[in-house]
Amino acid sequence: GTGDNPAFSATYPLLERYRTLRDVFTGITAYMTRPFKISTPAGSELVEGQFVSGNYHDVLGVPLILGRGFTSDSDRPTDGSAVAVVSESYWRRRFARDANIVGKTIGVDGKTFTIVGVTAAGFHGLKPGTGFDITLPMSALALEDTDFLTTTETWTGLNMVARLRPGL
Repeated sequence: GTGDNPAFSATYPLLERYRTLRDVFTGITAYMTRPFKISTPAGSELVEGQFVSGNYHDVLGVPLILGRGFTSDSDRPTDGSAVAVVSESYWRRRFARDANIVGKTIGVDGKTFTIVGVTAAGFHGLKPGTGFDITLPMSALALEDTDFLTTTETWTGLNMVARLRPGL
């Protein structure tokens, strides 16, 4: 991007290249925002969502109040790709703070995901002015867009975040 609205977009192969720079970064992760259509018995709704790399919660140190985040999950599709983390505000609004939410399923864009965790109230993601209701792993995106992990011809809307090694 140029001008007043610079774009910080990358491709997945670029993320993989940066991940090899272990002398520079202690961790690097990525996210991509997208609205999700959620199906519930009461009907459907559009919510703010994001796809994140499997190490997102770990690299950022995201606090969770229930369950787990994604820690070292592969970005390649696996049998465990159909998992979701929900925000505290969405858990409160949609699930009335059900303490047994972990293990329940939610319909996202016509597919079923198992909820594995709930982020703490103070965490709203990395895009200023936005909060995310649903976070899905990048591996779920790769199931739907088979070229996502390999395309280098165009920017994909992927945002990278890294932790520099101490002293750099």
